[in-house]
Amino acid sequence: NNSKNIRINTLDLISSLLDSNKIDSTILNNYKLNNEQYNMMNIHKPISGIVTKGILTNNNVNHPGIDIAAKLNSKIESAEEGMVIFSGVYGDYGNTIIIAHPNNYYTLYSHLNKPQVKQRGYVSKGQIIGYVGESGKSNGPHLHFEIWKNHIIIDPRDLIEEYKIKDVSIK
Repeated sequence: NNSKNIRINTLDLISSLLDSNKIDSTILNNYKLNNEQYNMMNIHKPISGIVTKGILTNNNVNHPGIDIAAKLNSKIESAEEGMVIFSGVYGDYGNTIIIAHPNNYYTLYSHLNKPQVKQRGYVSKGQIIGYVGESGKSNGPHLHFEIWKNHIIIDPRDLIEEYKIKDVSIK
C-alpha cells in the first residue's frame, strides 16, 4: 500500500512491440493472466547489487525503473513465475526481457548481456533468465528493473528490502 506509484502508459510500450511484430498477440491471449490469490508482495529479487538510480519522471527525464549495479555477467533471476512476452533488443534498453505475471503484473529486465529465455517461454520464480550486461544506452554493467501493475509503475525498493537498504540513488 505504501508503494510509490507513478502513472505511465505501459500499454503504449506493449502496443509498440505488437505493432513492430516483436510480440505475437496470441501470447497475451493464450496465457492465463488472472489469479485472485496472486500478488507481487513476496517477489524474488532478480539480482544482488546496489541501486544507483531510482524512478524519475518529469518533463525532461523518464526513468520508470531502478538501476542495480552488479558485476558483468552476474546471473539475473525471474522475480516471479510467468510467461515471457518479449525477449530481444528494444532501443535504448538494449537486450530486454518482459515477463507477464497473473493479475496484470509485468516485470522488465534491461541492458542484459545474454538473455537466456525466449518469447513464449514459461519461467518459474528464481529461474535464471539472463546475465548482467551493458547493452543499449548504458554507463556500465547493471540491471534496469521495472515492475508494472496495469498502468502503474511500482517501485521495487518498496517490495525488496535489500534494494531499499542498498540505495545510493538521489531520491
